[in-house]
Amino acid sequence: AETRFSFCLCADDFALSPGVNRGILEALDAGRLSAASVMTSCPSWPEGAREIRPFKTMADIGLHLNLTLGRPLGFMPVFAATGRLPEIRQVVMAARKRELPQIEIALEISRQLDSFCEHFGAGPAFVDGHQHVQILPQIRDILFACLEQRGLSGKVWVRTSSDRPSRILRRGIEVAKALGIAWLARGFATEAVARGAVILSCVIPVIATKSSWRPTRSLLAANANSAFFYPRPSRICLSAKAHGSRGFPRR
Repeated sequence: AETRFSFCLCADDFALSPGVNRGILEALDAGRLSAASVMTSCPSWPEGAREIRPFKTMADIGLHLNLTLGRPLGFMPVFAATGRLPEIRQVVMAARKRELPQIEIALEISRQLDSFCEHFGAGPAFVDGHQHVQILPQIRDILFACLEQRGLSGKVWVRTSSDRPSRILRRGIEVAKALGIAWLARGFATEAVARGAVILSCVIPVIATKSSWRPTRSLLAANANSAFFYPRPSRICLSAKAHGSRGFPRR
């Protein structure tokens, strides 16, 4: 008998560009996505919010926290001195040394959450991060505090981008990158739970390059009975229908 496998398929980077928006909206309309995360700091978000709002009962829509691309929503004289957000390698280095300007980042996280609620008309179903910034030291603490202040701890999912090294090695997909992310995310899940957050784990990057993508048997075997996939936005494959759960497990 065929083994059934339930997974969630999430597309990140909504609002990155009008083209990305069109691809994600088409995938949502075709019922091929369980979730999508949005970048509220991007110029196309206000219009994109109007377009994605009708899908909020069909898929989970979350905040894709952005601290590494484009311009922030507010003034950040230390973190974004040039007016543009720093590259991820600069953020990682500063986070490891605990040298990030906490107040500036807290205010920017609040602005991005506010923009989500203002334009979408509801709070996010989950929070994750562009280039996995939510897992970084300091930033994770600031994010947890922001969620606590808004009464969202335990009400929205917080995505951990790491996985167990044994599963990373068994998958054999972007192993070096995945192990690096897992190392940066050390302690994230434990800290999140201690702060009252609900975590969504087992995140597997997928680049769908064929016209009919399906999770391979080896990939499924490497991830037990459930998984959470996120395709690159420009490579969303409309025939990769998400089976099982329509969205994230309900709390």
